[in-house]
Amino acid sequence: MIAEKVKKNIEDFPSNDDIIDKYLNRYKHSEQSVAARKSALNYFFQKESKIKSKKKKYFGYSDHIFEINKSDLIDYFDFLNQLKDISLSSKKFKWTILKSFLDFCGDYYDEKYDFIIKFPHRLVKWKPTHKEPESNADVFLTLEEIKQILEYLKPRNYTYYLIIRLFTESGPRKGELINIDYDKVDLEKRYFDTTGKRGRKAYYFSKDLKDKLRDFIEERMLLNTNTKALFISTHLKRFSKRAFS
Repeated sequence: MIAEKVKKNIEDFPSNDDIIDKYLNRYKHSEQSVAARKSALNYFFQKESKIKSKKKKYFGYSDHIFEINKSDLIDYFDFLNQLKDISLSSKKFKWTILKSFLDFCGDYYDEKYDFIIKFPHRLVKWKPTHKEPESNADVFLTLEEIKQILEYLKPRNYTYYLIIRLFTESGPRKGELINIDYDKVDLEKRYFDTTGKRGRKAYYFSKDLKDKLRDFIEERMLLNTNTKALFISTHLKRFSKRAFS
């Protein structure tokens, strides 16, 4: 919501699409992350799914992002809460992504447009019954859940910590992550080459992860093994797909 003292004509604002693109661009290192966030935001901004085989009614917020207020958010929460065709995990993911997006808007556009957003708390309470997930494809971890997993793994199993970091930040498939060789990791350009069902793929990673991978690879290369696999099992062999199931 824009403060009254700095309200301007809507023509002076960046478009909703430009603002959303600015937010998604921060996650461009992972196509999977961008796709998941964009899909979650669609539930708020679109009126219905654009996939012909999956015609669904969405919330359909149509005003400018800077005009979103607490009542809009409460209405959207109630909309999600009453949906019968998606699981509670999926609903929480969509709600978390919208909060992440509006937090970004508040930080990025605060000085120029005095954009302030207040999320409702007292009226946010998920109802006890929801659709049971039909498969893993219907289940999403929230950003907070991912953070908790990483905090737990970091001091206990650093290999698994890095594996989860790569899964969530870069977005490779299971087989592609298993096939990463340490000599295919370009630390300076911050990407790694790997292979999967569709051939060669390249994935990028963050600067923070670059520093952690550098230390990990240095130690990994000291191990006397018959494989160049970046991640190896306790038997000093490349992980099998079954180990990641």
